[in-house]
Amino acid sequence: MDIGSSEEVQCSLNNETFMIKWYDGSTGHELKSTPGGRIVVSDGTLKINNVQLTDGRTYECRALTYTRFYTIYVNGRLLFR
Repeated sequence: MDIGSSEEVQCSLNNETFMIKWYDGSTGHELKSTPGGRIVVSDGTLKINNVQLTDGRTYECRALTYTRFYTIYVNGRLLFR
């Protein structure tokens, strides 16, 4: 992912897209859609708008009997002035 881009991650757990919840892999906190829509969680999809360096981490999607981990890396640019 690049800083400032909008990206989606589709959780695929044996074709189950219902009852999926997303979690921050480092804290274990459930992710919820944020006001203004920078983070949108729905139907097994995690969408991050205006990606920031702090979005780089491991995320978990969980269904009734499955868990899948996704590690997101964020690309940034070093600007010299």
